[in-house]
Amino acid sequence: MENLVGTFGLEIFKYENNNKNKPLSGAVFEIYRDKECTQKVGTTTPTNEQGIAYYKGLSIDKLYDNEEIDINGIYYVSRQKKYYLKEITSPEGYVVSSKPIMTKIGYDYVSESGIYESEAVPNGEGTSIGERAGYYRIEVPSYKNILLPVTGGAGTIIFTIMGLILICSSTYYYLKYKSKRIND
Repeated sequence: MENLVGTFGLEIFKYENNNKNKPLSGAVFEIYRDKECTQKVGTTTPTNEQGIAYYKGLSIDKLYDNEEIDINGIYYVSRQKKYYLKEITSPEGYVVSSKPIMTKIGYDYVSESGIYESEAVPNGEGTSIGERAGYYRIEVPSYKNILLPVTGGAGTIIFTIMGLILICSSTYYYLKYKSKRIND
């Protein structure tokens, strides 16, 4: 059995939550080999006007999930590797995703008399075959920033100043009373 190394790319589609018809541009992702996001593989291009970012060059050289089955002389192999995406820049007005997104990439092939048929297969949540050959498509929703209303107004400044005057005058009269009592 020969050791095949597959090379794949990611096609990341960024869209507004619950509305895939509203793609978002400007999102950038970093790609990692581990869940803790310490082993960086690379950085995607920013998403374009269609909400798409690309990254090419992911390989399956070290396998995480490897399944080999021999059925009546037909050798079936499924090889997959996990990668984690971390959003580092969100589109303007949207929140950066707080959790890394796990995806699996891989391929299947069948061997019969030394002939291999290779096909990229989608794995992992939200992963499918991309529109470009050899790319996996990952769809990532984005959530808007929630802006809190400005509370208070000019009246709060007046109450703050009056409170400070009250505290200062109370402290002054307390110290004056205390020093007068000590002198008597």
